[in-house]
Amino acid sequence: MTLGIIATDRIISTPRLRIVHQSSHKSAALLSLGFLLPHVILQISFTRLNAANAVLPFGVDAAVAYGIIATDLLIVVTVTGALRGRFAEASRSWLWRAIHLTAYLCWPLALVHGLTVGRAPAAWVVVGYLLCLLAVCAALVLRLVVTVRPELDARGGDRAASEVLAPPDSAPAPTPAARPSPHPEGHP
Repeated sequence: MTLGIIATDRIISTPRLRIVHQSSHKSAALLSLGFLLPHVILQISFTRLNAANAVLPFGVDAAVAYGIIATDLLIVVTVTGALRGRFAEASRSWLWRAIHLTAYLCWPLALVHGLTVGRAPAAWVVVGYLLCLLAVCAALVLRLVVTVRPELDARGGDRAASEVLAPPDSAPAPTPAARPSPHPEGHP
């Protein structure tokens, strides 16, 4: 999740760094599927889950259902991410974005699944989950600040923020033009 949020940045990152972030995000998604497939196969082979329930979350404990739904969403998000070019047409780009946004539902479901299914998690596992949660929250806050801040600057807000956020090879942001007074001759 954190890599995906960072990969969307167009303000702070350079194009080259953005490509690295996007590649890391795609690699992490494929790696997570690579770890998830043996997990599901083992659960089926240990008869903790039948093959139908590996896809459809009916008749299972809620904690297991969260994992099944998260798995289904992860597969859809990863496959559509790999096929992003097919959604590149202007008429269907919204569909890719809508599908890809389901990752924001997939991830918390996977966290709840991991913390509630089976035996009680060890303290280090809970700490790891909390650190991941903090990293995602920090990336979301950074993305929100970086996205909203230039809009504020464009409306005459703090100019220093745009100078900090501007790429090093770009010219400084223009100062907002003075607005004429609505009152004649400057009288209130």
